[in-house]
Amino acid sequence: MPADKVAPPAVGLGIDVGGTYSDSVLIDLEERRVLAKAKSPTTHDDLAEGVRGSVGLLDKALFPHIQLVSLSTTLATNALVEGRRSRVVGFLPGYAAAQCPPEFRESVHLIAGGHTAEGEELAPLDLARVERIVEETRQTVDAYAVSSYFSTRNPVHEQAIHDLIGRLAPEVPVVCGHGLSLKLNAQTRATTTILNAHLIPLIRALLRSVKDVLKGYAIRAPLMVVKGDGSLLREDVVAERPVETILSGPAASVVGASFLMGQSVAQAVVIDIGGTTSDIAVLKAGRPRLNEQGVTVGPWRTHVSAVDVRPVGLGGDSHIWTDQSGQIFIGPKRVEPLCVLAVRFPGLVSDLEALLSRPVKETRFTPTAYWTRNGALSAGELTPREAEILDALADGPRNVFGIAAALDTYPITVREDLGRLEAKRAVRPAGFTPTDIFHIRDLLGLGERRASSAAAGLLARQLGRETESFLLEVKETFNRKAAVEIVEALASPPVPYAAQEAGCPACRSIWASAFWERDEMAHRSTVGRMRWSVALEDPLVGIGAPASILVPPLARRLGTEPIVPEHAEVANALGAIVGTILVQHEVLIRPAAGNRFVCFTIDGKLPGDTLDHAVERGRSFLADKLQADVRRAGGDEMELSIREERKQARLASGLEMIVEVILRGKAIAKPRFHRTAETRGRP
Repeated sequence: MPADKVAPPAVGLGIDVGGTYSDSVLIDLEERRVLAKAKSPTTHDDLAEGVRGSVGLLDKALFPHIQLVSLSTTLATNALVEGRRSRVVGFLPGYAAAQCPPEFRESVHLIAGGHTAEGEELAPLDLARVERIVEETRQTVDAYAVSSYFSTRNPVHEQAIHDLIGRLAPEVPVVCGHGLSLKLNAQTRATTTILNAHLIPLIRALLRSVKDVLKGYAIRAPLMVVKGDGSLLREDVVAERPVETILSGPAASVVGASFLMGQSVAQAVVIDIGGTTSDIAVLKAGRPRLNEQGVTVGPWRTHVSAVDVRPVGLGGDSHIWTDQSGQIFIGPKRVEPLCVLAVRFPGLVSDLEALLSRPVKETRFTPTAYWTRNGALSAGELTPREAEILDALADGPRNVFGIAAALDTYPITVREDLGRLEAKRAVRPAGFTPTDIFHIRDLLGLGERRASSAAAGLLARQLGRETESFLLEVKETFNRKAAVEIVEALASPPVPYAAQEAGCPACRSIWASAFWERDEMAHRSTVGRMRWSVALEDPLVGIGAPASILVPPLARRLGTEPIVPEHAEVANALGAIVGTILVQHEVLIRPAAGNRFVCFTIDGKLPGDTLDHAVERGRSFLADKLQADVRRAGGDEMELSIREERKQARLASGLEMIVEVILRGKAIAKPRFHRTAETRGRP
């Protein structure tokens, strides 16, 4: 390249598919600076549309220089929470009926086989039965799951079934438990394996869609995906192990926050405020604190190591509602903000203002809760009353009073029908939210401010308060709920402060006092003559679109410094592209007969003549395995570390005997990206 010509940057594209927005960002991979960023509404019916919209808003002149793409996604987490299933057949050699995950008993087969804790065979593997089942199901199944009893000590039965299915149904994915986890607890390992199998078709469909979007923009760089621990994995490996992407989005947000703060802040509490939830996590030594024991998603406990995150039903689009007792509630339900709804339906403003001019009707119902039609259902999917409600919404949004008037009935009679229609996604809820308050305060200008102001007046009058007093009380409620959750997330051992706050009047009074931010006279009349204070040791880092508005007052109440870094609104997408590859494996060494030792590895048993020989073989295995897995994950040069933990027991003679040795290997590497001829010439 001529000396006077500057090489173009090696560009990375980070994408985050969130519950409300799909974010994208372009960075210079070498100088680690942001080049462009964009947001587009997430399209839940077709996630690719939201990705296409977001990426399409970026600087297309940089697209030819994109050398790496990385994606963070909530798909796996949401699919498990929503109970979405694929057609999966499971094989559990050596398991008893009581050890089978109860949610999957109809789709799994208990097979003779399995091993002991020493890796010895419990019973011969019944491969003939496996073969019959595969022959019967291979045309109708999406994936097979195999978890053999104590495969952590000897995986040969899982490997035998894997090889058999590979011969009989080579086109069907097979998941083996020992390839996902070497942790003990057979039922949790089986659950993790079966969930992984259920997620394979979903994650593969998403990856195909994202690659189609990239192809449409002529982006041919390798694609990585963020795991739940914040590290990266090549997309073809993720297609086999999608369960590892549980909490991918929250993990990317913490990694992104760490990147944005650089070396200045290594320890912090991070709160990612989205449209639906706020995720609370702890940053230590520049990395997110992990839940090494395995995360729980929905009803399932797994062996997936992921970021230790605390989701809270508080976000920019959380529903603000009231009850008959005069209490104010925020969330956990997400609704469309009224200021946004009024842009689509301008008549909503006059409807709200007309309600404000009339006497209060009924305090059991929140007058600012509205519904709109959302798609079409066939007549066979609706009850007669549900069909009437959809007809009443044909001309635009209505609240429960408007729907009841259209049907000539009482509001209470349609409440359950609206709930069922929401579950069927036939109607979409809207209501007063923090986003509406941002518009009232002139902090945002994306929607119709008059709709927000009228709704605030309606709710204030419903509670017998002045509008400004009501808005301040909403702020106090938000701060208190978020602050209590943050304190609980930091408590060790865990203390259920949030549950106490909800169910204990004394606790509620204490927490209300601790996070109060209004004037002294109002404090005394509402809370009483006492004051508590809480001070965090570490700063509160806010990311997400509303962070600059919500985090500073929240940090004040927590007695700490607020940090809302530049580009905080796309921190998740940044976390996706700036992450590293992390591979971890363990080797367990235990005594065997004849003063020998045996190494239990992910690939099977390795004998050792002496303890030193076994340790040497274990270390050599870890080094080779980590290097191979780093390459497979999409990395090049790696930093390798192996820690050794020895457990000993004292004999009656006073001598100490080795019970077991655990070797824990970890490799960290940067993702491999392909340079163009121009970027290779960059100095």
